[in-house]
Amino acid sequence: MKGSTITTPILDNQFAADRMLRNALAHQLPSTVFDSAHDRLHEEGGRQQQRYKVRQQANEPEHPGRVRTEDAWGHPIQQATVPTSWTQARRAMTDHGMVQMAQGQPYGSHSRLVQMALMHLMAPEAPGLAPLIARTDVAVYTLLRTGTAEHVKHLVPRFTSKDPDTAWLCDIWGTSHLLSSPDTALQAANEDGTWHLHGRVLTHSATYPDAALIVAPDADGTRHLFLLKEPAKASGLRIDTPATSVAHPEAPTATLQLDGVAVEHLTDTVGRRGPAPFLQYIWDAVITVSCMRRALALARGAAETWRVQDKELAYNTLIQETLADMQARYESAFNLTARCVQALGRMEAEHQDAAEALVPLLAPLAKHHALHQAGHVSARALHIWGQPALRSQTGLTATLDRLRAQTTTNGTPHDMALHLLHVIEHKQQFGSLRTDFKDTLRGLSVETLVPSMKAAVLAFRDANDWIKDARAAGGETLEAGAGRFAHTVGNALSVALMIDHAEWALRTQQDGRPAAAVERFATTPLNHISDLDPHDAYVLTWDFNCPTLFDCHSGTAGDASLKAVDSLLAT
Repeated sequence: MKGSTITTPILDNQFAADRMLRNALAHQLPSTVFDSAHDRLHEEGGRQQQRYKVRQQANEPEHPGRVRTEDAWGHPIQQATVPTSWTQARRAMTDHGMVQMAQGQPYGSHSRLVQMALMHLMAPEAPGLAPLIARTDVAVYTLLRTGTAEHVKHLVPRFTSKDPDTAWLCDIWGTSHLLSSPDTALQAANEDGTWHLHGRVLTHSATYPDAALIVAPDADGTRHLFLLKEPAKASGLRIDTPATSVAHPEAPTATLQLDGVAVEHLTDTVGRRGPAPFLQYIWDAVITVSCMRRALALARGAAETWRVQDKELAYNTLIQETLADMQARYESAFNLTARCVQALGRMEAEHQDAAEALVPLLAPLAKHHALHQAGHVSARALHIWGQPALRSQTGLTATLDRLRAQTTTNGTPHDMALHLLHVIEHKQQFGSLRTDFKDTLRGLSVETLVPSMKAAVLAFRDANDWIKDARAAGGETLEAGAGRFAHTVGNALSVALMIDHAEWALRTQQDGRPAAAVERFATTPLNHISDLDPHDAYVLTWDFNCPTLFDCHSGTAGDASLKAVDSLLAT
C-alpha cells in the first residue's frame, strides 16, 4: 500500500507504561509499601520488555514445548521438553517468591496486591507457567488446611522456597465438577488401606510437576482429594497421548494414564468445585486481566508505529475510539479484580470478618466480569486487525488465542454465575457485597461522574431486587437469570470502584484520565436485569412453534400505542 509502513510494535517497560497499574497501586497501597514495591516492579517491567524484544529480534517464536511417547525407532519413551523462556520465567517467579509472598506476607495485608502486580507483569511472557504457579499457591493454601503436620513441615517449605534450584511446583489434576467441565475419567479405590487411582487426566505439565493434588471420585461417587509426590517416580503413571493447548501452546501438554497409582488421601470433603475454588478464581481473573493488558499494549503499540498514508494509525479517530473502549474495559476488570485481591489479603493477614464474607462472593464475580470484558477486548482488537496476515505482525494472534481460551479455564462465565448464586444461597452474605458497594460510593462528589454513579446505583438496586424475588421463586427463575444477575452486579461494582479511583486521581494527581475511563465504560449497558420468561428460552433453544407464545404475541396493540409510534416516526 502506497504511503504505508507496517512494523512490529515496540513495548516499553511494562510497569512504567501501565499508568492504570501504577496509579492503582499508589492509591491502594500505603506510601511505605508502594515505595518499597515500586523499584521491584519497575525492574521486572524492564525484564518483560527485554524478553519481548529478544523474541521479536529473533523474528520467530521460540520452539514450543514438546511431548514424545516414542523414539525415532518407535520404542516407547516418556520425554517432554520446555522452551528456554519457561526455565527463565520459572527462575524469575521463584526468585520473586511468588508463592512464598502469600505465606510470608512481607507487605502485611497488602502482600497479595503486590503479588498480583508481579503476576500482572510476568504472566504474558510466561503464559504456560503462570497457571502452574497459581495452582501451586492453591496447593499450599489447601495443604495448610487439609494436610498433615508432616506435609506442612516438609512440603510447604518446598513449594514456597525462593531457591529456583530446589523449589517445587504443584499441579492440580482432575477438573472441577462444573457445567462446562465434567470430571475427567479418574476412579479412586481403597485397596488394602492404600488408595490407588485409575483412569486418564489432562494436564499442562507433561514434564511432570514436583507434586500434584488430584480430585477423583470413588465407586460411590464421593469426591476425594489426594496428594501425589514426585509423579515422575510413581509406578503406574505414564504419558499417553500428546495434546495441544490453544491457551498455552508452548507448554508440553498430554493425556496422562494412571494405572493403579498409589496416592496419599487428604480429605473426602473437597466439594464440587475442587480445592479452594475461590482462590483459583482469583488467580484466573488476575491472569485474564494481565492478558487483556498485553493485548491492549500490542494493539496500541501497533497503532502508534504503523503508518498509513504517511500518518500513524493512532491518529485515526475511529481507531482511537476502539482503543479507548478497550482501555475502559480493561480498567473495569482490573479494578474489580484488585478489590477481590485486597479482600483476600485482609482475610489472610487480619482475619477480618468483613473480608471473610466478601471473598467467596467477589471471587466468582471478579472472574465472571473479567471474562466478559476479555471477550469484548478480543472482539475490539479484531475490529482493527481482522486480517490474519496483519494480526500476526502485531503479535496479537497468540495473545488473543490465550485470551479467548481463558473462558474455559476452571469454569466459564456460566459456571461463575451459578457459583455466585450458590454462595448467596448457602452463606447468606449478599448483604456484605451490598454494604461494600454503598461504602465505595459514599462521600464521592465529582459532579461530572454523577451520571455514572446513578447508572451504577440503579443497576445494583435492580439486581438486589431481582435476587430477592428470584430466591423466593426459586427453580428456573433463579437459574435462568444467573448470568444477567452476575453481569449486572459486576458492572455496577466495577463502576463504583472506578469512580472511587477517579476521584482519588483528580484530588491527588490532578489526573482526569481515570474519570474519562469510567465515563466511557458507564455508557455501556450496565443493567441486564429483565423479566424475560424462561419458557421463551426453552422454545428458542428447541426451535419449535409454541401455541402459548402465539397467544401472547398475536394480540393487536392499542390505538394509543400505535399513535405514539407514528408520532415518533414522523419526527
